[in-house]
Amino acid sequence: MVEKSSVDCVTPTNFGLLFLNGDSELIYKQCIKDFQRLTTADQFEELITSFNENVTSYSVKFTAQFGPLTHYIWVDAAERKAISVYFDEENQIHRLLIKPYAKYLKPMQFIRSKLIRCRLKKSGRSFGEAPMNS
Repeated sequence: MVEKSSVDCVTPTNFGLLFLNGDSELIYKQCIKDFQRLTTADQFEELITSFNENVTSYSVKFTAQFGPLTHYIWVDAAERKAISVYFDEENQIHRLLIKPYAKYLKPMQFIRSKLIRCRLKKSGRSFGEAPMNS
């Protein structure tokens, strides 16, 4: 585990590094009371520690405004883990969700993939099977 930082406030700018460094106490203190009622500080620390296994860094992949809250999604360097966080204008954390990161095909890739599978199904061949010469 990396040494705890000397900052006294979590912001969208430093959140990824603080999370990676395991600064669970600092992050937990900035979560709203409703969030803190869902999990204890010790549980939160365990969660961060286990989620950070095999992670070298986090970077912001997504930002959006939802009323008074700003939603950020940090993704690890290997693009296997994601952290979704909602901050208010005073940097209080209203929601925090950690989960595996899933990448989806772009719309045209998805359409081509479905079209190829459909054509193969109609021809009676399986995906990856070479056409037979007549």
